Amino acid sequence: GRRRAPEGAGMLAVLLVLAAATAAGPHLLGWPGSSESMQELLTDHFNKPDVTDPWPLFVELSLHFWADWLRRGLMAPLMLFALGVSAWAVLRYDRRIGTVVIAAALAGVLNQAGHPDIVIGPRLIVLVWFLPLIGLPLLLQLLLDGRVPGFRPAPPPVPPAAPALPDGGDG
Repeated sequence: GRRRAPEGAGMLAVLLVLAAATAAGPHLLGWPGSSESMQELLTDHFNKPDVTDPWPLFVELSLHFWADWLRRGLMAPLMLFALGVSAWAVLRYDRRIGTVVIAAALAGVLNQAGHPDIVIGPRLIVLVWFLPLIGLPLLLQLLLDGRVPGFRPAPPPVPPAAPALPDGGDG
């Protein structure tokens, strides 16, 4: 008989075509690319001369940025904690949905990675917040449904008994 393609092969092919179009599209349209963006970053918005070899300076700037970002995250770990718990929750709730939500969050990280500037960082990495925005409510749902190992929700409260009517009274 005829051999079937592995499950998900069609989707993978579509994703590869979309990735190639995303990479080639701006170039084919004549739009500025990553080198122009890097020069804009390293020349203070084109106020200084172009950097002839931008990669070493970009890598150095990136290392300093991410070290500072991690230091800030460890000093106030709510975001890092929320990201970790939310990633677990969205994958536990539904692996397909979780993969999409985590991919959106990683798009925020990639956007930030292309522009390692602490001043504009919060608005560039904003897509990361989709993860806890979706993941924390799903975590609550998982907890309420009893789908978290080692956690059992409390039983619903028992309503108080209605007070007894006095003898002989019909009301």
